[in-house]
Amino acid sequence: MPIEARRIALHVYLLLIVTSGTLMGALGFVVGLFLPPDDLLGRVLTPGGALGVMLSALGLYCCLNGRCRLKGSLALAVMMLGGLSLWDQLFPPLAPVHPLLARLGSSSLPMALMLLATGPCLLLGKESPRGRRCWRGTGAVALVAGALLMLLQWTGEAAAWQGAHPAASTIVSLYLVVFGLALWLATGLDGPLALGRGAYLIGTLGMGITCLGWYLLSLSHHLELRQQSGQTGENMAAAVAEVVAGHVQLLHRLGERTAPTASREPQASHRLDAASYLRDFNSIKFLWLADGDGAVIWRLHQPDAGVDPLAAGSAALHDWLRVPSPEPRLLVLSGLYPEPDPAATLISLPLTAAPEPGMQLLAKVSLTEVLRHNVHMKLAPFAVHAYLDGRELLDLSESGSHRHGLELARRGLRLPHGPELTLVTYLDDRRALALAAHLRLLMALTGFFLSFLAAISFELAKLSRRKGQALQQARQHLERQQGIEQMISRGQPLATILDEICRLLAVQLPGSRAEVVMPPAGREGEGEWYPVLSGGGAELGGLRIVPGEGEPGRERQQHVENAVALVALALEREQNHRLLLENEQRYRSLFDYNPDAVFSLDLEGIFTSVNPAFCELLMLTADSVVGRSFRLLVEPAEQALAEQAFRQVVTGLARRYQLTADNGRGIRVDLDAPSCRSWSTAGSPGCTASPRTLPASRKMPAAWPITPGMMP
Repeated sequence: MPIEARRIALHVYLLLIVTSGTLMGALGFVVGLFLPPDDLLGRVLTPGGALGVMLSALGLYCCLNGRCRLKGSLALAVMMLGGLSLWDQLFPPLAPVHPLLARLGSSSLPMALMLLATGPCLLLGKESPRGRRCWRGTGAVALVAGALLMLLQWTGEAAAWQGAHPAASTIVSLYLVVFGLALWLATGLDGPLALGRGAYLIGTLGMGITCLGWYLLSLSHHLELRQQSGQTGENMAAAVAEVVAGHVQLLHRLGERTAPTASREPQASHRLDAASYLRDFNSIKFLWLADGDGAVIWRLHQPDAGVDPLAAGSAALHDWLRVPSPEPRLLVLSGLYPEPDPAATLISLPLTAAPEPGMQLLAKVSLTEVLRHNVHMKLAPFAVHAYLDGRELLDLSESGSHRHGLELARRGLRLPHGPELTLVTYLDDRRALALAAHLRLLMALTGFFLSFLAAISFELAKLSRRKGQALQQARQHLERQQGIEQMISRGQPLATILDEICRLLAVQLPGSRAEVVMPPAGREGEGEWYPVLSGGGAELGGLRIVPGEGEPGRERQQHVENAVALVALALEREQNHRLLLENEQRYRSLFDYNPDAVFSLDLEGIFTSVNPAFCELLMLTADSVVGRSFRLLVEPAEQALAEQAFRQVVTGLARRYQLTADNGRGIRVDLDAPSCRSWSTAGSPGCTASPRTLPASRKMPAAWPITPGMMP
């Protein structure tokens, strides 16, 4: 991944961590305050944990953007929340002190430890080496701890210290992973978050929708569970009432058959009916026939009947038996004496048709066995428990116990002819609840990932557009720079070239102002001074720049160096041009006013220039000579020698020749002509000669070399 893409990904991830933590924490804190502490959703959205997440996210944002004053207050608040939660976990609860403290200290143990570790990180910051070590260490420990907690949740059931709700433990473990990773990555961030408003808007909107969706799904699932649990509790209450009423009716029929023959005879026939009831119904543990004072006439019992309540010596029980009643009555025996079966119930049936007044048929019944054999309902994933005065009487769950007490619904139930019980519906299958929490969390992670991709795509598109604009601008600057170089090569006026360089620099450095200072002006003045040096190191002038609002950087320095180089090129070219004009003027003076004849040829042997002395020597005009070949002025007999010598001069060998020139009008002149290769002022190659007249006695047909490069 390119460096810019990695930088954008890091900044976007940290932004989303800050945004998601702030939004979810704030919403969870507000919602959690209005939920009862024992509510199922209230155990997920703990106010203390949500507030700690929000403050941690805000503290991270302050540290990333260098807002030192606020981060200290946030760090202290985070550590205070972690301390309250840790105290509530390890020491006596805070509810007796103040309910609000209990709500603020309601986080799980991992969350409390994370808050306590986050506070020092926010206090130290990430600028110092010690602070960076603290951030990396805390981030690494949080990453490992969060991964282990997730592994424990997937491989087994969450422990109580992980949270009162599976969703709460899932949220805490995920928070440890993502926030720990943020602490670790933030140490590699140089400077504040460098993202545009678009990325902030996309990240906030995406995480806002994700948080809202997660809360709505959680609320919908919570309401659905409450509705199902309430319906399950109502169905169970109706079934229990029906079964208990049927059992009372069954015993009432036994009492009707027993009443006519009820006596104190040990072999009375009604005892045979009672024995058959004991044999057919295991839920009936004892049967007694008692008189009006509660004295036992006879008793029958099962082999595993347990404690005989009438022999337990309970005064309250005997007082209850002495109270006459024309209707059947039920009495829960637990609490009257040490009864191992909490659901053991005593049923009293008055025998109005018995020979003795006040006689009653008594039965000890185990409601647990009665309901288990007669109530056929599918309770999963719920469990229903019955309570009397805070004591648990019945456990109607399929698993046989509830371990975390995730209460969903509560309703009252008056037993037929008996006391009023409280039926509480719990969630018995915590793994199903954990699976639903994982699915919702997967949805939240999907929203986080999509928001991450959207923000990164926006920033990469903006970066690509910015680089395209920079490339286009650089191309335009390069074209203008090439235009300036062409102006310099074409010999445009120096003032025009320097103005164009200053205008180019003003475009490259917005807000700045540049001017070229020529000697003898000094360096004093407003702005930055950059000397302009020639290739030999001589100072040609200077470039003064009044900087604009932009900060100095590598790109700005590059633009200034290019401008200085262009100014140096223009000034040096102007200086060379002046020297060239002076040399050309000096050469022209030497050429025109030379007393000897001087002429120049091109590579084809065509005259390009002649001086007045040449014209006077051959009695010709310059117009009649320039543009013609030298061969026309050479005697035919010496054409081959002149051509050979000319070719040698063209190849770069300087020669000296003696030949006879004929002007075509009958005038012949013997010449001694030193020649060499030369270049014109326009830069085109040729050769130059300065012939002198030679007396006939000294004329020689041969040619001999002279020193290369010499000019006559």
